[in-house]
Amino acid sequence: MKINTLLVLFAGSLMACNQSQKMETKSYQWPTGIQAPVADKKPFDVGFHGDKRMDEYYWLNDYFKKGPDSTKVVDYLVAENKYLDTMMAGLKPFPG
Repeated sequence: MKINTLLVLFAGSLMACNQSQKMETKSYQWPTGIQAPVADKKPFDVGFHGDKRMDEYYWLNDYFKKGPDSTKVVDYLVAENKYLDTMMAGLKPFPG
């Protein structure tokens, strides 16, 4: 019984590993003419204890603090998501 099971498993493995058929492959063509959104740079000193460190993207933190730039942050994030959706639109036929 064990030998019959092993033979069936071995034959099944050989059939599953049939390498004689070639898969057709095609390179993915990324959308052209699409510009990624670029966040504004607004220098902000975040240093302390006498150290100076400039963070040009600190303004993005306003989203969480509901600061004066919070609507600009949301606009930037919407643009980022739109860019992502555009770039990945060709993959929608795949399940996931």
